[in-house]
Amino acid sequence: MENNFIDMDQALFFKGAPNDQCQAHHVGYVLKGRFGVRLADGSEEIFEAGDAFVIGPGHTPFSFAGSEYLAFTPTEEAKRQTELMMPNIMKFAQEQGLQLPVQ
Repeated sequence: MENNFIDMDQALFFKGAPNDQCQAHHVGYVLKGRFGVRLADGSEEIFEAGDAFVIGPGHTPFSFAGSEYLAFTPTEEAKRQTELMMPNIMKFAQEQGLQLPVQ
C-alpha cells in the first residue's frame, strides 16, 4: 500500500529505465485521495478514491498529499523496478537530508 505525505512527481525515481519511465504493469485501487500517471505520449490519467486502475508500461507516477492506494505488480517486474529505483531513491533521500532505515 502506498501512503503519500506530500505532493510529488516520482519521475526522478525512474532515471535509467527505457525512456526514464516505469516499465511495469500495475493493477490497483485508490483508497483515499488521488494519484496520477503521466503516459509516454505526455497525457495524464488521474485516479480518485474508489477508482480501480490498470496501468501498462511506459508511465511515471505522481502523487498527491493524503492519498492512499493499493497496487499489485507482477513479481519479476516489481523486482526489476525496485533494482532500478532504489539507487535513485537513495540519491534523492541523501540530497533531501532524509535518513532511510537500513536493512
